[in-house]
Amino acid sequence: MFDTDNTDTIVLQLLAKVEDKKKQIGNAERPSWITNCSFGFDPQNNARINIQVVRELETLIEIHAFLTAKFGHYQASLKELGISEKEAPFKWLGFTFDQWVSDIQTRINGLRIKSKRDELAKLEERVNALVSPEQRRKIELEKLAKELA
Repeated sequence: MFDTDNTDTIVLQLLAKVEDKKKQIGNAERPSWITNCSFGFDPQNNARINIQVVRELETLIEIHAFLTAKFGHYQASLKELGISEKEAPFKWLGFTFDQWVSDIQTRINGLRIKSKRDELAKLEERVNALVSPEQRRKIELEKLAKELA
């Protein structure tokens, strides 16, 4: 026979996971930037790319590849010249390699949010379809109690 108590428990766990994922998406929608997000391939040229609004993944990959090459060459030069990173840290347009990479990753995460949000809405709809009427009533009562507290 069908075990409603066990099914309701599983459904409640799934609903909790959906809520947790919603919170994660909410946090990703409010990114914390480290650099000024104004990237340029040539420090002498004022042509800049605002990382916060880049829509093409390829552009972010090109920026990362450029910085990775610059950073790698810089590290090789430091080693060859016997200079430590502390004496002459790598900076591009005033920010370190790690700071740029962090902001690039933040933007990539932002680009992925829409698809995650859409996927989550579908999952939530499927889970909600599994909630029994008794459990739905209980969930609604708990929500009301929280709102009135």
